Amino acid sequence: MVKEIGRNEPCPCGSGKKWKKCHGNPANAMKEPTPEDFFEAFGLNRGLRICDVLPELVRLATELREFDPIRVISAAAMLATLADNHTFIFRLDTLIFLAVLHGNGNQVPSVQDLDRWLNTEIPESEISRFEDPPEDFAVGLVRTEDGDRLIFNGYLSGPDAYLQDVLDTLAAGPSALGPIRLKARAALFVSNELVHRRGYDRFTAGSRNPDRVILPKTDEELWHLTLAQTFSSADLSPLTTFEADLRPFVCTFEELRQSALDQQVVQARRAFLLRLGDDFLVLFPTTIADAVIGQLLDELGRLRLIRSFGNALNRRQAPRVFEAALRHMGHQSVIKTEGDLDNKYRPPNISEIAFHLDMNKYLHLVVVHDDMGSALRNGLDQTWRADVSIASHLENVASILSKRLGGAGGLTLVVVAGIGRAYEIPMPSQFQSSWAIQVWSLFDFERLQWIESDWEMMLWKISQQRKTLSSRGIEFITPDHATLYGHWLNESYRLIPAEAIDSGPALVPVGCNEVFTIRERGRHRLDTHSIYRPDHKEWVQVCRATPVSYFKEDENRPRYASPELATKGFLAGAVVTKQRAWWIDCDSSRYPGADRKFLYKIWETAQIWLERVVPSIEEQIGGLPKGNLVITLDVSAIAAIRDWRSSVVNSIPAVPSYPVDADEYGFTVTVPEAFVSMGHAPVMSQKDFSQRPLFPEPL
Repeated sequence: MVKEIGRNEPCPCGSGKKWKKCHGNPANAMKEPTPEDFFEAFGLNRGLRICDVLPELVRLATELREFDPIRVISAAAMLATLADNHTFIFRLDTLIFLAVLHGNGNQVPSVQDLDRWLNTEIPESEISRFEDPPEDFAVGLVRTEDGDRLIFNGYLSGPDAYLQDVLDTLAAGPSALGPIRLKARAALFVSNELVHRRGYDRFTAGSRNPDRVILPKTDEELWHLTLAQTFSSADLSPLTTFEADLRPFVCTFEELRQSALDQQVVQARRAFLLRLGDDFLVLFPTTIADAVIGQLLDELGRLRLIRSFGNALNRRQAPRVFEAALRHMGHQSVIKTEGDLDNKYRPPNISEIAFHLDMNKYLHLVVVHDDMGSALRNGLDQTWRADVSIASHLENVASILSKRLGGAGGLTLVVVAGIGRAYEIPMPSQFQSSWAIQVWSLFDFERLQWIESDWEMMLWKISQQRKTLSSRGIEFITPDHATLYGHWLNESYRLIPAEAIDSGPALVPVGCNEVFTIRERGRHRLDTHSIYRPDHKEWVQVCRATPVSYFKEDENRPRYASPELATKGFLAGAVVTKQRAWWIDCDSSRYPGADRKFLYKIWETAQIWLERVVPSIEEQIGGLPKGNLVITLDVSAIAAIRDWRSSVVNSIPAVPSYPVDADEYGFTVTVPEAFVSMGHAPVMSQKDFSQRPLFPEPL
């Protein structure tokens, strides 16, 4: 939507100023808004508490006096686990607190009661103004030593991704952190079990355009679903010390009632479990990731390890960003830091690197690290404000790069790492006209890298389009650069329709839901999770083996590979069926003199062929061992080849089958020299049959 605005009309951003003195002023137009700017622009009070909305909900509070509070809060907590209700958490939490404060009867709420409260009465209050369309999947995934753990995503963006970094950092820490890890393990056990009770998987998303809380059709179905919200001691028996490990996340009804009035509408809630006798009700299912992070920070603070943890987290996140950029752009494009770029006065909590972006343009890639001490003191809900000296530093580096011989501008890309808190990054007062700046969260930037093969040039292009439109008086009100990019992506890489470019001064609002495309495509394309290896007796992290392909059907192939093992020279991938995962290995480190690229091609060929044949193998061959299987490729014969002339390769005789040996975990396939000759020059009238003997029918 493009809205034309007169110079003396009020600015639509909600500031109360005239257009010419706000977004219509070029000096203000390119300033990036802070989270507080958006709350203020839309008339929202981020610190809004339950006691503040009570005057608007007096009728509902009075009605709740006749109802059983446990029944009401159980039903509301259950509704929060339905994927289609992912965006209505604030009104569901509000109903819980109102029931805790005012419920004092025996009446059982019906579907009609809940529908009236949640879709009529509460939406008439200020609560509904905090709700946005979905920006991410309803379910996230965290990898642990016990396997994958699914969580319900909350209102923060990508809580599973940040929790993953926190857990990985803890896992690499000293043994003294063992009790902290046990608390996280217990909370994630409950979360994973609850998600599975709902029948959801890691790709579960709700409606893209929800307009009301979805409820079961009958009272019977409502209370049947609500039963799954409660955990008994028997349910928690796999956790041998669950009482102690879950204690930080548990509250009683009386404790909840005492704190209810002061609870904020937008808040990461630590106590997500309500104790009911010997049972536990999962009260706030979408806050589990935030609760775990908050509790871990508290524990680290008590151990005086918060600074060490922050440094370790920085060393995990920044190198990952830079290594991905180096793989993509090449080491040869890095600009040396000697001379003018060797800045001894670099602001605290940042890491940086500079690249040649194009023939005469530059990319300044900056990772800004969250302050864990601030997170400990202020909590996950408090907006984190980076050091003010960052602005002048960014401006200085941009100026230096622009003045290099032949320099024609560039892009400063700020990636905000940490634990997912809302952030405020000081912006330079001015850049040269040929320079642009963008700020992305670590979560969104890493997904952008997976969905855009030339992400750096695409960021440059959208920046130039935005500048061109700004020069014509067309501005955008958007939560962040990722959201604007999602809008650009959804509109086929156009910020506005071509016919609207000459429409005059205008403000284009960009909804929060536009970022969903980036997160959806990124999660699907990367699909990081864990698969169990019976021979190693551990869960191994994998991602899609073909995340980028010219063919759309390849993007959802059930073929996965382990990046971590690949860095050690061990090629390990898996093909996943409904029954099991079939691992396929090639230990290239055993063949130091061999061409590793060629060994990779053999392994990749075998995995592709395995995907084709395992459905038939599982259907036709009975008696396969239960669980996952491991197929090991012995390529020693091929690795020994030193003469790769065509005449020599073609002289190797073909074979009808390859030797296969079984063991307790799967099979070893010995790949002979003939694999090369059979695939090197197949008869033109026939298909390449070199792959077929890899997995013969007798297997």
